Order: sequence, then C-alpha cells, then structure tokens
Amino acid sequence: MTFKSFIFSLPLQFDPTINWVITFVKSDSNFPDTNEIEMIARHVYLQLNEKQTLAFQKSLVMYWTESGNIDMITSENHIVDLQDADESYLHKRYQY
Repeated sequence: MTFKSFIFSLPLQFDPTINWVITFVKSDSNFPDTNEIEMIARHVYLQLNEKQTLAFQKSLVMYWTESGNIDMITSENHIVDLQDADESYLHKRYQY
C-alpha cells in the first residue's frame, strides 16, 4: 500500500492534524502515489509550515506502523532536511 492509498483509506480522525493531512493529500491531484518517502518529501516540503510538517511526519509514522515498515522511520526527517537546505523555503526554523 502506498502512502497516498493509506491516507485515502483513512476515515476522519479525532486528531485535527491528521484530518488536515487527509484533506491536503486528497486535494492534491499531483500527489505522488508511491511509498518512496524521498519523492513525497520533494513534492511537499515547500508547501508546509512547521506545524504542517509535524502533522505530515505524524501521518508518516501512522503509515509505517500500519504497514509494518517501521524501519523506514529514519527517513521521517527528510522533509525537514529539504526545508533547511532550500533558501526559498519561507518557514525556516532557524533565522540568523
């Protein structure tokens, strides 16, 4: 099961942050239908502020737990790595 198909299969949750992810993924017709987190991260990283990034990471943990791929958890921060490395990202965590 891909991350996108997992999100599409979820009913609305009690957690509003997960509901935000469900809505976000469903409304993006170009969202990659893959389980390659690096590809998903490249697609979304510029669109997410810090709270949205955290919500997205939370949904990834749910996906990995459900799919039994908990060993993939090391790629959870790939989105943050892309955000930190890109000068055009507007929501930098560290402003100097």
